[in-house]
Amino acid sequence: MNEIVPIEQVETEIAAIEREMGTKAYWGDDAKQARYRSLLDRRQTRNDILMDADDEPVMPIVSEKEFLAEHGSLAAYPAYLKAAYTAADVLTQLGGDDLASINASFEALPDDVAEACIAELASKAPPRATILNHDLDKFGTTPVGMALLREWGRDAHDRLGTLRARMERALSSLDERGAALLLDWFDELTDEAAKAVFRRMSA
Repeated sequence: MNEIVPIEQVETEIAAIEREMGTKAYWGDDAKQARYRSLLDRRQTRNDILMDADDEPVMPIVSEKEFLAEHGSLAAYPAYLKAAYTAADVLTQLGGDDLASINASFEALPDDVAEACIAELASKAPPRATILNHDLDKFGTTPVGMALLREWGRDAHDRLGTLRARMERALSSLDERGAALLLDWFDELTDEAAKAVFRRMSA
């Protein structure tokens, strides 16, 4: 059975091996060369998933070399990869108008609001908020909430608690203007886009 490796770890390991290429040690290490080929296969599989119906990238991922050229340092590259692939996990659930809509609306957000949203999606979940039955009832009054409650089943209290805690943390990281813009963005998502975002935020 193939091991499951987070995609950001795949990219980091590929970059590390590529820095060794051209050395005697690399060319004499059959196991490392096989590992490199395996990692490239994993990257290609993931990239295939990240393409839309027109073979356009759903979420273009900047290479280590491109990131270094733009930022002058690789210190923030692991955090960038995690954030980028987290966003891609949301986008690959969507297609057509839903995908176009969320991309356009997200690009229209001010940088600080967009960065707060991505940072929250990529961060470890905070302690869950307390959710009572009436909170579930209220959440289930919308088509999105109703669909997610059915999907979550017995985990609904925990999932909604995580979603609420993440939402509160993201909003608290912004000023009043930014928080209002983020709430408006959530409210204007299509149903499918909202479900994709809420699935990720509740995980």
